[in-house]
Amino acid sequence: RRVRESIQQMGTWKNSRHESPAARVTFYGKRRKLETGLRARKRYPKPDITQIERTGRNREDAAKQRPDATRSQNDRGVINGTDHRNGDDSSVRRRELERKGSVLPPSIIPFTRPEKFRGEYEFVVDFSGRFSLRRCTKEVRDEGDARSNVTRIVRGRNEKEEKRREEKEKRCRVARRLSFSVEGSSTISRLRRPLLGYNVLMATMGGTKSHTVPFVALGTSLRSRGHNVTLLSAFPGPAANNGLHELVPSILEAYVENFTAQWDLVGARFRNELPVSPWDAMRYAWESCEALLQDAPSIASMRRPDGDPLARWDVAVLDGAYPECMLGILHAENVPTIMLNTVALYSGSIMRQGNPSPWSVTPYFGKAITQDMTFLQRVLNTAALFTLKIMHWFTVSIYLQPTLQRYLGNHIPDDLHSLTAEVPLTLQNSHYSVGDSVPYLSNVVNVACLHCRPAMQLSSDLESFLRRGFVFVSMGSSVRASGMPEALLQIFVAVFSTLPYNVVWKWDGGKIKDLPANVRTAAWWPQQELLGHPKLRAFVSHGGLLSLHEAAYHGAPTLVLPVFCDHDGNAAQAEKLGYALVMDLAGISISALREGIIKVAALHNNSYREAAKKRSELLRDLPIGPRELATWWVEHVAKHGGADHLKSSIRYMSVSHYYSIDVAIFYILSLILIMYGLKKLCWRAVISQDVFKKKID
Repeated sequence: RRVRESIQQMGTWKNSRHESPAARVTFYGKRRKLETGLRARKRYPKPDITQIERTGRNREDAAKQRPDATRSQNDRGVINGTDHRNGDDSSVRRRELERKGSVLPPSIIPFTRPEKFRGEYEFVVDFSGRFSLRRCTKEVRDEGDARSNVTRIVRGRNEKEEKRREEKEKRCRVARRLSFSVEGSSTISRLRRPLLGYNVLMATMGGTKSHTVPFVALGTSLRSRGHNVTLLSAFPGPAANNGLHELVPSILEAYVENFTAQWDLVGARFRNELPVSPWDAMRYAWESCEALLQDAPSIASMRRPDGDPLARWDVAVLDGAYPECMLGILHAENVPTIMLNTVALYSGSIMRQGNPSPWSVTPYFGKAITQDMTFLQRVLNTAALFTLKIMHWFTVSIYLQPTLQRYLGNHIPDDLHSLTAEVPLTLQNSHYSVGDSVPYLSNVVNVACLHCRPAMQLSSDLESFLRRGFVFVSMGSSVRASGMPEALLQIFVAVFSTLPYNVVWKWDGGKIKDLPANVRTAAWWPQQELLGHPKLRAFVSHGGLLSLHEAAYHGAPTLVLPVFCDHDGNAAQAEKLGYALVMDLAGISISALREGIIKVAALHNNSYREAAKKRSELLRDLPIGPRELATWWVEHVAKHGGADHLKSSIRYMSVSHYYSIDVAIFYILSLILIMYGLKKLCWRAVISQDVFKKKID
């Protein structure tokens, strides 16, 4: 109405008092602008009628064309800055801009407390430059574009096909934190996907608590950036204690607790026995999966955030240990997935994704070997990796796939291994500073020391105990030190009593008889604070990968006593790099253990300490930290609805295709045919010459 009245008041040129040609141009320019706006209002009475995808101009180009793009950062204030949660100041700034009728710059946050604005909003800029917000009341998200991650903009023309497509399937989007950008000189802009506030599912089926540590570190980083993070595991506590949503299926928790309760890891290694049989490792894969599938409420919460049928996961980060179960469950939901390998050398999964992992330089993580293998070690390594490959195929194809099909129906593909091949990105818990250099493709990102951090201040009581110099003894979270045999316990106590240092011992058992005065025990110690303490003389560890990464990060010389699983491979790698000494628990004696600790803890001419400092410098000398790097990649996959651009076509090549065996056969046969043809020609020439001679004779 106001625009129409303004046009009527202006009249035409002959009724006005303007005389100059320049004034005439100005007059009709103003009138044309008002009439264009009026026609656009009549044509689009509702701001959510038609939409087209934004075209080539990026955010910077659009900003340059804005009349207010030259304003200083102070003029934009907190609306375009990072402190958009600051309530009062940003509210004042927004009201001020509304009153002035300013056209907002790109990358705006047009409200002050995003947690109060959940759902989709229409951001409307009227023809005078004022803006307003309108909550989305109709479901406008097209299922076919559910993962397009684009902002759609009305540009003043009727797109009938867009209108029909939007009216077919409509769905509003719920976001934990809402922020969006406006691009170009558009009339109406609609949020199609939040740039922040992704729903992230993290899941680990690992049988030990240490598997949750990298997930909690990554989840905490994602949560600090405003994302909604849920961690599924069999261990309650770590996720909830760090502010993450925790999903612990009760049946899975009970199964894992019962499965690991019978472990006698230290005792078996001390007696030179196999701690965990291959059959137990195989059956854990499908039995733990079945325990999870039996928990219907957990499955519902895992398929959809908080069980909301209208919400969906933007990305899922799965453990590289036994990932097929989770991949099968999420297959029907079409969720982009990332694999986080908590153990450094899961060569099987990355090989299925197309990464070259030649067995000549890929040691089996369960053996004390590195890339520098002798001929006999390469023979044994090839046999071990081939056996592991057969066991994995047998476990997945014979047991796990029927289990998933029994609970989830026939939407599970016939080849469950193909789901692993379709994972676009793998976060590998390794790095060239603490491991061997490996030929990875672009879909593998090294994020070793994802959980490492600088040491913090300890209590005054503990500081006084450490002032003398100390040795820290910890067998990790998966190995219960209280389960060690009495003979081995007496060896430890006898050695600690003769050391010229105090001893901080992670001990989860009862009171130890005749415990020396220089030894303190507790079920839990702040490990990174102790490893980063300047008075640390030596670290006695079981050889877990996370513990050795922490030792390298803090520059702690280490004595490794491997127990099971990947401990032998980790210990061999640390010994190769020079910052660790490895001893076998089988047949260990008091004198040998004491000599090893004294050797590692020496203050002068200590090669272990120097090598540990070198590893620490290399780990810290990075352009971006591993936690920030992993966070960026998770957001990258969520933002683009997957990462198909990272997938390699190698993953579907046959062995003959990959190694060009068929090409080699072709060349060999061609050479044979050529040689055969030449032989025939030569033989024919010889025969012809003989016949000619006979005719002459």
